[in-house]
Amino acid sequence: MFGNEQNTVCLHNKFKEQVNKFPESIAIIYGDQKLNYKQLQKAA
Repeated sequence: MFGNEQNTVCLHNKFKEQVNKFPESIAIIYGDQKLNYKQLQKAA
């Protein structure tokens, strides 16, 4: 439910979680470029 802070997850925290769990998994595809979570975090 919206407004319930107990169930709220910030996007940047979810991203960090994905970096830790799946650093080599593809995070973003733009045209013919692909970045995994580790590369995307480094570029941020």
